[in-house]
Amino acid sequence: MPLARNETYWQAVGRRVFKLSVAAFAILGLLAGIAAARNGTGVPIGPFVFAGWSAVWAVTLMMAAAGALFGAVWLLIFKALALASRS
Repeated sequence: MPLARNETYWQAVGRRVFKLSVAAFAILGLLAGIAAARNGTGVPIGPFVFAGWSAVWAVTLMMAAAGALFGAVWLLIFKALALASRS
């Protein structure tokens, strides 16, 4: 069990959570894009409508970007924990 005063532990956990959230959101976006493509509908994103494989990749990239933002919030939280654990 890591000590609460280990600053590098919190930084490593923050990076791990960031990578995991980007990967998880990208996988969910890929699945959602495939479901939309199989349904035969286009995916409206702003003024554009994507269909087929371009819709799959557009949804995947947008979800990965959302995962990066979600992970960045957690990265800031773990950074604050790392700064608070300094002796």
